[in-house]
Amino acid sequence: MKTLRCAALSTLLIAACGGSDPARDAATRVLPASDWAQACAELHAPFAGPIVWARDAYRAGGGEALRFHLKPAGLAQVLLHDDAGRYLSRSTAGEVQALPRAAEAALWQVRPTAAGLSLWAGEQALAVDGETGALQLADAPTAFALRATQACRKVAEAEPGASGPTFAGTNADGTVFGIADAHTHISAYQRLGGRVIVGAPFHPLGVEHALADCDEDHGPEGNADFIGNFVRDGAPVGSHATEGWPRFRDWPAHGTYTHQQTYYTWVQRAWMAGLRLLVNHTSGDEQLCLLAPLKAHGCNEMDQVKIQVEGMYALQDYIDAQHGGAGQGWFRIVDGPEQARAVITQGKLAVVLGIESSKLFDCGEFMGAPECTRADIDAGIEEFHALGIRSVFIAHWFDNAFGGAGLFDQSELTLNALNKPETGHYYAVEECPEPDMGANLQSAGVYLPDDNPVAGAINEAQRAAVPTYPPGPHCNAKGLTDLGVYVIEQLAARGMIIETDHLGAKMKNSVLDIVERLDYPVVAGHYHAGGISSPTQMRRILALGGIAAPIKPNARDLHARLRELRPLASAEHYFGLPMSTDSGGIASLPGPPKAEEPPVVYPFRSYDGQVLFEQQVSGERAFDYNTDGVAHYGLFADWLEAVRLAEGGEESLQALFRSAEAYLRMWERTGPR
Repeated sequence: MKTLRCAALSTLLIAACGGSDPARDAATRVLPASDWAQACAELHAPFAGPIVWARDAYRAGGGEALRFHLKPAGLAQVLLHDDAGRYLSRSTAGEVQALPRAAEAALWQVRPTAAGLSLWAGEQALAVDGETGALQLADAPTAFALRATQACRKVAEAEPGASGPTFAGTNADGTVFGIADAHTHISAYQRLGGRVIVGAPFHPLGVEHALADCDEDHGPEGNADFIGNFVRDGAPVGSHATEGWPRFRDWPAHGTYTHQQTYYTWVQRAWMAGLRLLVNHTSGDEQLCLLAPLKAHGCNEMDQVKIQVEGMYALQDYIDAQHGGAGQGWFRIVDGPEQARAVITQGKLAVVLGIESSKLFDCGEFMGAPECTRADIDAGIEEFHALGIRSVFIAHWFDNAFGGAGLFDQSELTLNALNKPETGHYYAVEECPEPDMGANLQSAGVYLPDDNPVAGAINEAQRAAVPTYPPGPHCNAKGLTDLGVYVIEQLAARGMIIETDHLGAKMKNSVLDIVERLDYPVVAGHYHAGGISSPTQMRRILALGGIAAPIKPNARDLHARLRELRPLASAEHYFGLPMSTDSGGIASLPGPPKAEEPPVVYPFRSYDGQVLFEQQVSGERAFDYNTDGVAHYGLFADWLEAVRLAEGGEESLQALFRSAEAYLRMWERTGPR
C-alpha cells in the first residue's frame, strides 16, 4: 500500500512541509501523515467544520469538536475512536454509526486527495451530506483534515511496561551489542490448521480481537483443546479458563503450549531489553495437524509455511503502521547478514525467517520410496528463498525422503504412532554412535531376546504391527539418504542457514561430514531438541563457526549450560550464547524461580541501564516473573534480570549480549562460495 507523502498531501501537510496558513487557528496544527500513529486529533470537513456528536449520530459542525484517537490498523488503514469510547463505523445500510467495540465496519482505508485525505470502505467513501451535515457513505469522498488536540480516550492496548531509549550503534570495536533468539515461532498461531494455538501476535482491530477468549477454538472450559491437554497432562481431556483480554485467568502461562505468547507488544518488551536478532521458524507437521478437530486451512506443510510467511510480513506492516509508516517500525524482516547488521546497528530487531517442517519441499517418504525428486528440491529452494526463507530444517518429527528424525523421550510414543501413517513404518532403531545419546522408546509389543530365528521372526512380526524395541537407549537407524546429501549441498550452494537439530544421530553425523568438507557453518538453534547432541557433535558445529543455543533453560541453569558449551568452542571464531525460546513450538517456557533463588524486584533496569522495566500489564492482568515465570515472550526481559541475579550472572549476560554478533558472523560465512 502507498505511504502518504508531503507532495501528495500539500494542503494537509502545511505545517510539516514548511508552508503557512494564516486562516488556521494558531493553537491547532494540521497533522502530517507520519504523526497519525496513536495521534489525538479533531476531524475537520472543509467549509463544514469539525465532526461532532449530535442526535445520536456523527455530523459536521454545530457543536464542540469530537476528539479521535487514531489507531493504525495497517499501512494506510485506521480506526477512529472517539472520546466517548465509540468507533466511527459504517452500517450495512450505507449509514455511519458508532460502535462500542471495534469491528470490520470500523476499518477505514486512507487515501490522499488534492485537498487533504479521504476515508474509504471499499468503493465508497466517508462524506458529509451537503444539506444536513451528517456523515454518510457516498461515491464521492469528502476531503478531511486532522488537527492535533489532547486528552483522547486511547484504544486499549497491552503496553510493553518499559520506558527509555533502546541501544543503537555498535560497540567500540564495531561489533553489534545484543541478544539473538536462535529459535522461536511467532507465526505458530497459523500452524496445525490455524486453530490449535489460539490468539495472534496482532489483529487489525486491536488487542481485544488478537487475544480474545479461546472458547471458540478450545471449546467451553477448554475441553476441546485436545493437543494442548495431551501435551500438558498426558491425556486429551482437560479444562482451563478460556478468558482472554482483559482478564487472562489461565493464559498466557509458561506451560500453556496452545495459547499465544508472542503478541507484538510482548516481543517489543524483549526487544527493549536487548533482543536484536530473532529467528522465526514457520512450521508444519501434517500428521499432527490432521488430529486438530478444527481448522482454518489445510494441512499441507509447505502451504502452511506460505500462510505463515505472509502473516509475518503482515505483522511487520502492522508494527510499521504503529510507528508512522512503511519502514518505521522496530521489527524488520531481513534477507541477509549485511541487512541484518544494518538493522541491528539502527537499534531495531532483525528477524530471520526459517522453516521447521517434517516434510520440507513436500519431500516425504512412504515405505522407503521418496515422494520428491531433485527437481522438486531445486524448485522448492528457489520458491522459498524468494519468499524470504533463509534458515531450514531438513527433518523434524518424522522420517522423510532426506533421512531419519531425531528421537526423544517426551511424547515419543505418540510421534511414533504418527510416523506410521506418514511413512508406512514405525521408527527403526539401532545402537547410538556415542554414549549418553538417544531415547528410550516405548514398546507396545513384548520384545524377545533376538538370539534365535524364531524370536527374531516374532519380533519382526510385532514391529510391523506395533512398536517393539529392545532395551534402550535407541537412535534412529535411518541415516542421510542420497536426496538428503543433495539437499544439503544445494542449500549450501544457495547460502541458506542449515539447522542440525531434530536430525537422527546417524543422519546428523553425515550432515556434519558434508559441511566440514564444504567448510560451511551450521546451526544447533535449540540443541538437545529431537535427541541429545553429543559434545563431539557440538564441537564439530562450533569448529565451523556455527551457532549453538541451549533450549529455554531456567535462569538458574543458564550459567551451567554456558560452562558446558564454552570449552567446546573454537578459538578461531567469535563466541556468543544465543537464547533459544521455542515460544509457540508446542513447548513450555521457563517457570518461576525457586524459593531459595533471589526474586526479581520491580522496577529494574536493562543490562545497559537505559530502559526501566515495570511489571508488564495486559488488560487487568499484571504479570510477575516471581510467580508466573515466562508466561509470555515479554517476560524474557524479566528472565534476563533473573539471569543477572543468578550465580555467574555477569558472565552469562556477557555471552548473551555477544550472541547477535556471533550469529551474524556465522551467517556471513554462508556467503558466496
